[in-house]
Amino acid sequence: MIIYPAMDLIDGNVVRLKQGDFNQKVIYENDPVKQAKVFQASGATYLHIIDLDGAKLGSPKNINIILNIKKETGLFIQVGGGLRDEQKIISLLEAGIDRVILGSFALMFPKETKRLNDSYPNRILIAVDTKDGYVTYNGWQQKSLYTLDAYLSDLQNDGFKDVMVTDISKDGMLEGIDIMLYKTLSVKYPQLNIIASGGVTSLSEIRAFKKTDVSGVIIGVALYQDIFTLEEALSC
Repeated sequence: MIIYPAMDLIDGNVVRLKQGDFNQKVIYENDPVKQAKVFQASGATYLHIIDLDGAKLGSPKNINIILNIKKETGLFIQVGGGLRDEQKIISLLEAGIDRVILGSFALMFPKETKRLNDSYPNRILIAVDTKDGYVTYNGWQQKSLYTLDAYLSDLQNDGFKDVMVTDISKDGMLEGIDIMLYKTLSVKYPQLNIIASGGVTSLSEIRAFKKTDVSGVIIGVALYQDIFTLEEALSC
């Protein structure tokens, strides 16, 4: 199981939101490269970065910063937020980003997303943001007609492998994560590599995930608020 420390970017700052609400923003660091190096020094080999400006506006805004993080650290970096143009997605992959995260684009352009997945195997991560059993998009601001189960079933049938599921109701709230949800999904959709995102608050939750078939866990606020350290998380 892979631990992914998370960095969300707004206006070049590392921030976290509560339940995806842009009005509930907390700034943790104004130098993303510095923060990435802190994670690297703590043992991270993977990094999860979301361009929240891009997610809100529909076009990436912090790409130069993200590419600089890649250059300065050499970490495996997966990037999402506002990637809704096929050529921009390809450009990011060609620039050296290890994996791109497609959410709204995957919902709106399934054929193009499958083509990208076929052309860049193991480098496309589908973001499935869910609330009240439905898939949301456009930076968590709109609810789709897809139920979570229907969408994951379609992804599995279409040959996708890497899927990140974010429970918006838990994200950034420090109220714990629904481990049973992810355990159930990983069993129900065995061909998908499920990455859990949103709400991890304790080392015991990480240990519990280790006993499931979940392929990775993304951790954000718990690290920034020193609830536990990345070293402790990795040691689990």
